[in-house]
Amino acid sequence: MIENNLVDDVLYKKLSNLPPNIKNELLEYMEFLIYRINIKESRKHPKAGCMKGMFAMSDDFNEPLECFNEYRVKTTNNYRLLPTKRASAFFFMLL
Repeated sequence: MIENNLVDDVLYKKLSNLPPNIKNELLEYMEFLIYRINIKESRKHPKAGCMKGMFAMSDDFNEPLECFNEYRVKTTNNYRLLPTKRASAFFFMLL
């Protein structure tokens, strides 16, 4: 690995030989890289359970939705979805 002073010297020499429009592009790219590094360093990952108590499930969450009534048939105690043309016989048997 090259020492920092040598890298700085090499970068300066190569940069000084470039035309101004390329220097501007390099400057913008360097600013982008610095911004990206700062974002990664400042980004904090949420800890498990940090949202506990923020949401509540309704008591009827597992109940069938009214908008699907026309697609269901009544069995003895439960409702089950009617098979569609795409449903396989195996999947229908699981219901």
